[in-house]
Amino acid sequence: MSFNQSATALCVTPGAVSRQIRLLEDALGAKLFDRDHRGIRLTSQGSELFACVSEAFDSIERVT
Repeated sequence: MSFNQSATALCVTPGAVSRQIRLLEDALGAKLFDRDHRGIRLTSQGSELFACVSEAFDSIERVT
């Protein structure tokens, strides 16, 4: 739950991660994260998307 840690793992800047999240939220028309001074948290829509995407990646991993 950290854009900074995600950026490090992906070898990009935290701003790049934040921008891609914002673009995804705009494309989906849904807010995926709540942001405040303490950090970020998934919204209910973000949690639902995370579950579906995780399942899809797990399936791809099993097949490959």
